[in-house]
Amino acid sequence: MRNTFLAFVMVFCIFSCKKDNNATTTETLKGKWSTGGYDIILYNSSGEVVSHSVADAIKTYWTFDQSQIKLSNDINADVKTSNYKVLNTVGTRTLMVENAAIATFNNWIVDELSSNAMVISAQINDKSQLTYGKNQVAAKGVKAIYLSREP
Repeated sequence: MRNTFLAFVMVFCIFSCKKDNNATTTETLKGKWSTGGYDIILYNSSGEVVSHSVADAIKTYWTFDQSQIKLSNDINADVKTSNYKVLNTVGTRTLMVENAAIATFNNWIVDELSSNAMVISAQINDKSQLTYGKNQVAAKGVKAIYLSREP
């Protein structure tokens, strides 16, 4: 009976220590990053690409500290600020910007992140941004921004 009880306690301990696969952690981004351009890809309802625009953006600087993001550029001296957080859920990082007016979207997926480069993307849902060709409207779209760390 005692061995059965100890075995039960051991099994209980093992399962209680099992890591939750749906755990969400909070991360931060740090430093000053600049845009290297962006892509806008539009898809039809079959998932085929119907438009792909590549552009060099006005160099915009994204400066992250513990809780705020500051956006500025070479043309306009105004600095726009918003709170942000990065949630990591099962390996997918989501950059959540409180004020969408400064970064176009509230939620960005961090597709790539290294010490010197970052790629973020967002789903385009606004019909006015899904228009292509002669007043055709795509079923969905993705905007990706390529960022490089500033020295």
